[in-house]
Amino acid sequence: MIDHDNLEEFEEPVLYDAENGAFEPEGPFYLALAKRHGGPVLDLACGTGRIAIPVAAAGIAVTGIDLSRPMLDHGRRKAGDLPVRFVEADCRAFDLGERFRFAVMSGHGFQFMLSDDDQRALLACVHRHLAPGGVFAFETRNPKVEPFVDIVEPEFWRAYAAPDGTRIETWTTETADRGTGIIHYIVIRRWPDGRDVPCRVAIRFSEAEHVEWLLVEAGFELEAVYGDWDGAAASDDCRDLVFVCRRP
Repeated sequence: MIDHDNLEEFEEPVLYDAENGAFEPEGPFYLALAKRHGGPVLDLACGTGRIAIPVAAAGIAVTGIDLSRPMLDHGRRKAGDLPVRFVEADCRAFDLGERFRFAVMSGHGFQFMLSDDDQRALLACVHRHLAPGGVFAFETRNPKVEPFVDIVEPEFWRAYAAPDGTRIETWTTETADRGTGIIHYIVIRRWPDGRDVPCRVAIRFSEAEHVEWLLVEAGFELEAVYGDWDGAAASDDCRDLVFVCRRP
C-alpha cells in the first residue's frame, strides 16, 4: 500500500525539483499527446507540476492530483495564473466529478502502486474519469534491465545545485524483494557540511505483460507500448516501458 512513509522524498519540493525536475526526456512526449487529444487533462501524481505546468502554458486546462501537500503547494506557487488546478488526493481513490480527454502519470509514478490491488484501484479511477475515447499514458521502468540486488554501502547517484547554489550529492542503498518486485531505496542527500539526510522510497517493478493484462482487465484498449520517447517499440533491453491506452 502507498503510505506517507513512502512520501519522504517529496517533503522538500524545492530540492526535489533541483534533483528531478527536468522536463526532458518524457515531457515533450506527454505534451504532444496532450495537444493531440486536447483538454481537460488529468495529471496523476503530478508533484510540483513538471508536466502539468507546461501543458497549462500551452493553453490546455489541467487538473493535477497528488498525495504530497508540500509538492502541491510548491506547484501552485510555480503555476501562478496558469489554468492548473492542484488537488490533494490519492490516485487510487478519488472522485473529481468530471471526465477528461487525456490522463498522464509521469515520473514513474505508476511504480508507487506497490501491489496488484493498488494498480487495479488506480486504473479503475482513471477509467472512470476518462471520457469515451479518452487516452491514458504512463511509463514504468523495465524490470528486465533492472538489477534486483541488495546494495548495503551507499552508492553515488548524482549531484546537483540547490537553488542557493549549494552542491548536494545523492547516494543510495537498496534492498530488493524479487517475490514482490519491490525495491526499497534509501536516498541520502549529502550536504557540504557533512550532513546526511536520508529518505525512504519503495517502488514496484512490473513486467510489461502483467501491466498489459491489468489494463485490459480494467477496460482499456492498449494502443502501444514504446521503449523510448521517440516511439520505438518496446524490447527486452529498453530502460522504460511507455504505455498508451484508450477508454473505448
